[in-house]
Amino acid sequence: GQALRVDDGSAKGHTGPIWAAKFSHDGTLLCSGGACGRLFVWGVSLSAGGEQVRLDDGPKMVFKGHDGELLDLSISSDNLILTSGTDTYVRLWHPLSGECLGEFSHPHIATSVLFLPTNQQLFLTGCLDGKVRLYDLKPPGGGPPQVVSETDTRGCVTAVAVSNDSLTVVAGLFEGKCMVFELDAERRRIVQ
Repeated sequence: GQALRVDDGSAKGHTGPIWAAKFSHDGTLLCSGGACGRLFVWGVSLSAGGEQVRLDDGPKMVFKGHDGELLDLSISSDNLILTSGTDTYVRLWHPLSGECLGEFSHPHIATSVLFLPTNQQLFLTGCLDGKVRLYDLKPPGGGPPQVVSETDTRGCVTAVAVSNDSLTVVAGLFEGKCMVFELDAERRRIVQ
């Protein structure tokens, strides 16, 4: 494939380091966040010739919700945004209204957050308390979003990844190890 040039004047607005940046599935948005604790949502376009990626001159939206640094983010296929921060919260955002649709408290810092590729009403978090948690945004029988499964790694989780088929979860640990778990998304549980 052809390499694309990137406009080097893009993404102005952050103060301090950027810890997370992700494109939307359709490639029209870029979300970024970092030490300032804010989530920036940028419009993305290609130049007329299609060889240069450009971000809008300024962000479309800036969300302020985390009291500490924003560490990670994930974007669903319908552009809902999850963020995790040093304030021990994971937040769910609507990208157009800027409304915070939910806050999920953790006992320690959630370092990693991601929607499942095959069922985006489910998402995973990795936390410094050693737990990987599976949340359901629409639990059976209704009610608020909740933790439906968790597993203890007995370490500090610094990263979480899931396979494209949502069957395998990997937790990266501060101690330099990776732990692999099975995920039964249908039954909403993490299997050790």
